Amino acid sequence: MYETLGERSETLDAQLDGFGELVLKHYRDIGQLGHPGVFSEEPCVVVGRIVLDAEASGPGVKLNEQSLILEGSRAHGDGLRVRLQLAPDLKIRGGYKGLGGVGLFPGAVVALKGRNGGGGYFIASEILAVPPMPASPALPSNLAASFDVCIACGPFTPDTDLNYTPWRSLINKLKASKPAVVLLLGPFVDATHSHIQDGKVDETPSEIFHRQFTDGLRDFLSLSPTSSVLIVPNVKDIISDHAVFPQCEFGYEFSGGDPRIRLLPNPARFALNGVSFAVCSIDVLYHLRKEEHYRRGEEIDSIVYEPEAASDPMSNLSRYILQQRSFYPIFPVSLDIAHEVNLDVSHSAELRVAESPDDPAPDVMVLPSRLKHFSKVVDNSVVVNPSFLTKGTYATLTYSGQGTGFPKDRISAEIAKLS
Repeated sequence: MYETLGERSETLDAQLDGFGELVLKHYRDIGQLGHPGVFSEEPCVVVGRIVLDAEASGPGVKLNEQSLILEGSRAHGDGLRVRLQLAPDLKIRGGYKGLGGVGLFPGAVVALKGRNGGGGYFIASEILAVPPMPASPALPSNLAASFDVCIACGPFTPDTDLNYTPWRSLINKLKASKPAVVLLLGPFVDATHSHIQDGKVDETPSEIFHRQFTDGLRDFLSLSPTSSVLIVPNVKDIISDHAVFPQCEFGYEFSGGDPRIRLLPNPARFALNGVSFAVCSIDVLYHLRKEEHYRRGEEIDSIVYEPEAASDPMSNLSRYILQQRSFYPIFPVSLDIAHEVNLDVSHSAELRVAESPDDPAPDVMVLPSRLKHFSKVVDNSVVVNPSFLTKGTYATLTYSGQGTGFPKDRISAEIAKLS
């Protein structure tokens, strides 16, 4: 990976300016954005990025009320950083009713109303919720558009051996159920596996992949010739030529030359019969939970959502990704998990959940994590955490083409067990 400080700075600055435009478009009474570092007698609205004050908090300490810093863009803040204080009577404007607060973490882009009264602090009296992604349009009734998907995430073999027993069990289930689409997320041949690190292998990593996955998938496709397989890599995959995030797809040779085996980047966006998917193999949910500081406040001008917006911890973590429009909104990555990401900030455009900030939310978002597996509707998306196959779980998803309504209302997703 090679990126200059200038490239990184320009990318981060462009993100702030883009969110500033989004906020001005949504909150039409703002008029213009203010400068968080300039003294002001009247309250103003500013847009900036949350930064952890490492000097104030010490090494290894997560974000808290005493370590908040706000970084502005060059256009609306001269790129300066200013200490941030949240008022005791903080208000949350424009969020979903019933959430009761907002999550803050390093890298989060926020809109705040308050003032800089001198002393080097911006005191926020309100947090303006980032405008939610709209729902995708309703799809017409078409029974032929129905499909089912099996979703599994690596590791596909325990760290004690390279026998790939969980994967072999899944292949047998695939041969029996014959889903229309199989979505597999890496790591497939994990560079951190104990046998690979200790050299206890008699095959090259490519040979392991072909023997376990290419051959196994060919057997499945011979029994289910109309099915398709989608493969998404992970930065831990030793067979990948690009071990940074965002990450390009595997080389063509790993498809075995079969057009039904399609190689996708990480993260990936695609559509199946009009249903949009957003998929990422990095454990962003765990990373967000590790970095999150949740701040409660009084709700004002809230969005009423029917049924009431889910407010459990997993829904909130998933919502951060949708609100920030990014598969990995954390910046910088903390040192203890940096090796799991190898984040390439200068290519952050490839981390966008949608092509543009105004585009609809994905109908399905797949976010595998070491956190407890789940499948639930979060705002306008069905979010699935299938966990890891070595934990004995995977996910099944069914879309009903018959009927009318939004895709999320016609999707059924469940967590299944290998045994």
